[in-house]
Amino acid sequence: MLDRAPMHTTVILTALACFARPQPAALEAKIDVSNLVRLEDKELDRALDKLDIRLRFDTAGRPLVWLAPRMVAVLKQERMVVAIDEPGGRREPADRDFSVSIDWQASDIFERPAGYPSHQYLDPLLGPLIPIKVIKDVGSLRAGEVIFVSPPTVNAGPGWAVLRQLGRQTPQAPPKAQATSVRSQVRSSQEADALLAVFKTSDPDARIAAAQNALLRFPETEFKTVVLQVIAASYQQKNDFENMATYSVLVLQADPQNYMAMLMLASGLAQRAQESDPAREEKLEGAERFARGAIELVKTASKPRPDLPDATWEQAKRDFISQGREVLGLVALQRKNFEVAVTELEAAVKSAANPDPKIAVELAAAYNGSGRYSEAIAILDKVLADPNLHPRIRQFAQTERARASKGRGLAPR
Repeated sequence: MLDRAPMHTTVILTALACFARPQPAALEAKIDVSNLVRLEDKELDRALDKLDIRLRFDTAGRPLVWLAPRMVAVLKQERMVVAIDEPGGRREPADRDFSVSIDWQASDIFERPAGYPSHQYLDPLLGPLIPIKVIKDVGSLRAGEVIFVSPPTVNAGPGWAVLRQLGRQTPQAPPKAQATSVRSQVRSSQEADALLAVFKTSDPDARIAAAQNALLRFPETEFKTVVLQVIAASYQQKNDFENMATYSVLVLQADPQNYMAMLMLASGLAQRAQESDPAREEKLEGAERFARGAIELVKTASKPRPDLPDATWEQAKRDFISQGREVLGLVALQRKNFEVAVTELEAAVKSAANPDPKIAVELAAAYNGSGRYSEAIAILDKVLADPNLHPRIRQFAQTERARASKGRGLAPR
């Protein structure tokens, strides 16, 4: 099964006002996760390594397992889950009794921040968060900033994910029904230039850097949700599921009906629900839930911009629905429910305004699973006839073509 093709990151067909609330004072010992962005800075990473940050859980001798980021049923959100294996195969969340050790004397760049007396948090979305104050400029950070670090991987491997505060936010008006151009809603030409720079590059790394720069410079921009969405889509393009999921969740915190974020999460979860994964069924359920939710939202979605031609918007809606039906087909394939997979993937192919050959090959795989080898061969021969077919899709198609030929008792082509 191939990873999801990049979403339409160069044209964001959604208009959102920023979801914001005042950031709590530090003495409240709370962290506003909607006001954090992931920071990638090698110089900072090297400096943090010197602190020898260690995270320990009091498990009373029971095995500790890292179960995420993954999809769980709580609040229908993506979160990191740290759990303890219990007798009988149960796993209980380890949401307390964990400690952090930091060698503050090992570096003159960081110190323990005031206002965070416990210096440890288990956020329901991001997992363990550890606040650290920067007292000397390092990398892209300036003295005085407070950052938060969290284990970045399922097994809490080397390194830490670093999250940076965007700055204090102010309450804003309810979301607008429609948006006009970027320049008509920004507060300055500098903000407009920073936002437009996000869309001027096709390179995902450059786009992520430009988007993060825009958020750091203009944390109160009305386009915060759109920019977070661009970052999520860019990470999807890089096949970086964890970062895509983190930013998609931030988008959904701001706009719970954002169907683009739902589709990215749905696709990522469906692709990563491997048979050996203990959380496989939860991922499939999450993928199915997000896909169905997105499809229903797209059906009734109004044009996000008044200047968008009706025909263009209808084509976009067809493609979004196709993506959702594709995910439902992939979920059925994972469950080996081939007839349902055929139904959903046929609908995905039919719905698409811009046909995706990968979906056609996935449909052929569903035909093969249900013993409909002749139909699989007919589709695959048409896909393979394209001289410009992506090499990975071609390899996928050739594998399914050989499988179909074997099923019919024919010699592979």
